[in-house]
Amino acid sequence: MMNHERLQGLSYDLYGGRLNFSEWCGLRYERSDPDDTRMAIPWSARIADAEGVIGPGILATMADVVAGQVAASLHDWQAQIATVSLGLNVIETMPAGVGLRGLGRCLVSDEGTLLSDVRITTDDAEQKLVATSRLRMIVVARFDAPARADDHYAPMDITASGPFLGPQDMQFAGDRGELVAQIVAQDHFMGNVTRGTVHGGLLASGLFESVAELGRQHGGFGLFDGTVDFLYPGRDLAMEVSARMVRAGGRIGFATAEIVQEVPGSGRQAVARLTATLRR
Repeated sequence: MMNHERLQGLSYDLYGGRLNFSEWCGLRYERSDPDDTRMAIPWSARIADAEGVIGPGILATMADVVAGQVAASLHDWQAQIATVSLGLNVIETMPAGVGLRGLGRCLVSDEGTLLSDVRITTDDAEQKLVATSRLRMIVVARFDAPARADDHYAPMDITASGPFLGPQDMQFAGDRGELVAQIVAQDHFMGNVTRGTVHGGLLASGLFESVAELGRQHGGFGLFDGTVDFLYPGRDLAMEVSARMVRAGGRIGFATAEIVQEVPGSGRQAVARLTATLRR
């Protein structure tokens, strides 16, 4: 069994089922170790924008899955992990038609939490550093026996062609100061299928892509950095994303974004929030 298949099997068995969004993005597992975790996401039209450029949403997804592998390997594949916060710093704009490589390591860990550092580069010969990330994660479940790398998951049937979170998935309404969008629940957005939760990378993507669109409509701002706080697990339900420009002047802008879901029995619930800095 190839390393990708073995590590994918470990991940799926650990969470009791397929991690749909990771597979839909085309994630390739290369190495999982607390001090040296490596992954790749080859370029494809479904994860890029209409110009063929991978945006901040997929950068955040790469950071989330790399840090998740760091955590899983640290706990010998005997603990399920949830992301508490994800900080993303954009260093360079991605060139069109180029994929990603991610390198992660654990900085600090205790009994139930850990802080990981992730570096993201292009996957071409230049391997240009395009983003860095720090993620705080927490153990949400422990098991007596480690996950097994059973090769019993048939490849997903992927039909989507992109662009990522394009009009087919997310349509914005509003003015230059505030945008609102709806994201319809879809099977390939899922993370922990057995718990019915949306992938953390998809939640982060919705927030970062909303702020990126807000910046474009507000005089050509691009994402500089931002931090996502994951308040509740995202459910397999429609999501409402709102983004607001707090201040914009000169070269720097500040924005916030929030994802809300209508949860049966609980009403409207904010599941994730982003505070971001933009530049032009």
